[in-house]
Amino acid sequence: MATKASKSVTQFYVEYCKIDDKLGNSSLLGIFSGNSRLACASGCNEQCTCIGYNSRLKKCRIHERCPFNTMRRPEGGWQYLVKKVFDCKELFDNGVTMSGVYTIQPVTNQLTDVYCDMETNGGGWTVLLKRIDGSVNFTRSWNDYKTGFGDVFSEYWIGNDFIHHLTRYDTSKLYVSITHVDGRRFFERYNRFSISDEANGYLLHFGGAFGTLGDAMTANGFPWSNLNGMKFSTIDKDQDKSPANCALSKGGGGWWYKRCRKALLTGPYGSTNWGKVWSPTFNSGVDVRRVEMMVKRKATK
Repeated sequence: MATKASKSVTQFYVEYCKIDDKLGNSSLLGIFSGNSRLACASGCNEQCTCIGYNSRLKKCRIHERCPFNTMRRPEGGWQYLVKKVFDCKELFDNGVTMSGVYTIQPVTNQLTDVYCDMETNGGGWTVLLKRIDGSVNFTRSWNDYKTGFGDVFSEYWIGNDFIHHLTRYDTSKLYVSITHVDGRRFFERYNRFSISDEANGYLLHFGGAFGTLGDAMTANGFPWSNLNGMKFSTIDKDQDKSPANCALSKGGGGWWYKRCRKALLTGPYGSTNWGKVWSPTFNSGVDVRRVEMMVKRKATK
């Protein structure tokens, strides 16, 4: 039976077993003696999101964050807990203001590392998609897009299941940022953004656009390019309105195609085969240096 003390810890923290028995100094805030996980948690201030406890050494380590890739040095006996947070907005609201990789739990009993942008447009943004150098291939299967792929320290897709859970309360905003190879940065913000679950095809809903990119997802005047209400498609699951599979014919990236689109953030990086990235502002992938797609809740879930 769990003790009262252990319950008070698990009420606010969740075990992060994949970094157990490891050490890392990334974002380390402090090391001190402690005789329980509760003692470690009591030393975790608002900047701290991750605690390590070694029952043999009676030691605590507190970190601002401790993503998997930064915990590399083996040392037995260490067990880790991370604060239960739904998304980057919750971290931001709790006083975490430094951008970087954090661990969130938008799905019960399922943790994921994600990049949090704590600076752009008020901070608290959970990054769904990041592309910076072409190191990750976005020509992927349905299952890859469902569960997520890549490296949160470089390029990644968080996963459609996570996007659904992050936006399921229908209170989220979307922020799309594209940086030109010459350094100019453009953005488009949507005041409404959500996708359905897998059973309904990850159906896309959005609205209320404004920014410097232009609303390429609605594509006013081009009804066959309006992506509102479209299901997600990949090279192995065609759910678009075109006679051909748009994912196959437009570079291989999974997306909410219609017939086919004027916005596509998952094409082949740096290639002329990545056309109509965000038309008409970006018509070719050769003009793109960086892409980010991120969400933030407007209100408490």
